[in-house]
Amino acid sequence: MLGKLFSDPAAAVLQVTKGKKKTTSRAMTILLITSFLVALAACIASTKLGVAAVPALMLGSLPAALALIGFVVFLLVLISGLFFAWLIKIAATTLGGKGKYLDGLFVISLSTFAPAVGLLIASVFFETAAFNLYGIGTAVSVLSIVVTVVLMFATMYRSAKEIFAMDMITTYVMVSIIIIAVTVIYLLSFAGILSQMGIMLSPPTGLVG
Repeated sequence: MLGKLFSDPAAAVLQVTKGKKKTTSRAMTILLITSFLVALAACIASTKLGVAAVPALMLGSLPAALALIGFVVFLLVLISGLFFAWLIKIAATTLGGKGKYLDGLFVISLSTFAPAVGLLIASVFFETAAFNLYGIGTAVSVLSIVVTVVLMFATMYRSAKEIFAMDMITTYVMVSIIIIAVTVIYLLSFAGILSQMGIMLSPPTGLVG
């Protein structure tokens, strides 16, 4: 099924709607693999961008820092997937679709696998000396992300439409709601991180003036 998410996403979705491969274990397996791929990509990118340097100093070794980064990213992706599966189920059923939490879990699992692979490919090619000739590494990284993100939205739309038995307009509205929700959540999270960084970097009030 995972291979078909690239070669023939529609066929992968239809396998789920027919019920032959619609099990909780299969949906969770895809989500766990996705979480692992994103965690691996985060570790590779952290090494190349120097992000792992600070935790490496704190923990005393680079492998320990990468293990911590990978573990945190793995949990974040897994928990986010489980949460957004619930949001998809609520949005779809509220708009008239028919389905359960497992259906939402399949929508999120099927649609996020491709971009996880895209992130891994991008992390391998980006800033790698062997691929930097004429910007090949950067071009492959950007292309892999763009293609897999397109696959993500297309698969999310098709899987939500088929699994929750909704019409095209209702599915479009549902996917739009989820995209808006994701954008708002991540913007609020980013704003919270920036505010915390500002608090940490600002000097104590007693020392000012």
